[in-house]
Amino acid sequence: MWSRKAMAAGRSLADDDGGRRLSATERRSGHAVAWAACGIFSIAIGATQLGSLAHEIIDMDEATFIVMAKDVLNGNLPYVELFDLKPPMLFFMLAAAMASFGESLLTVRLFGALCLLTSCMAVFAVARRSVEPTPAALAALLLVAVQSVKYGQYLSAELPATAMLMTALWVLIAHPGSLAASSAAGLLMSLATLTRSNWRSRSPCGLAWPVFDRLSARNGGPRSLSSSPV
Repeated sequence: MWSRKAMAAGRSLADDDGGRRLSATERRSGHAVAWAACGIFSIAIGATQLGSLAHEIIDMDEATFIVMAKDVLNGNLPYVELFDLKPPMLFFMLAAAMASFGESLLTVRLFGALCLLTSCMAVFAVARRSVEPTPAALAALLLVAVQSVKYGQYLSAELPATAMLMTALWVLIAHPGSLAASSAAGLLMSLATLTRSNWRSRSPCGLAWPVFDRLSARNGGPRSLSSSPV
């Protein structure tokens, strides 16, 4: 499925005692692998998610999100004119999507599909640091498979929250020791909590990653996933 050259481009630097930088050719091959994976995930998501348009109402939460987003589009802040027992970030994000692409069920479901694609790419990027492209892609496709059942095809708060949480994890792994990356990951985890409030317990896990990574390296443990060049 993947060429040997492309697979070599994304291997961990842990296999390279010299710690060399990737060549331009290897970087291009790695980018080609990422774009190919993105295309595969997009096709899989389209094949499993677009059929949901035949069902206007799959879950009442989605209908409530649409009503709250429409209220935001009308110029109201959440919880002033209408109230829903959910954090506000999803209302603002969905309102922005509806303002940009139209107030339709297609916009709502495509927004959810984009969040799912973002999560898949983050899972692929994280997994790619320790395994070859095929198992990394299969790991991401498991996420698509889980969402392919009927009650996984509507826009739930978990979709954007997962996208932000997985992106935060990738940022922490890809840029260890970077103040900007840590700040960006913290912001993403905060936004994820403001999208799905009962996920607040996951934020300390993400914040603990740099500490675990540093302690592992200091104690002679396995080299960080951040040492690989995806």
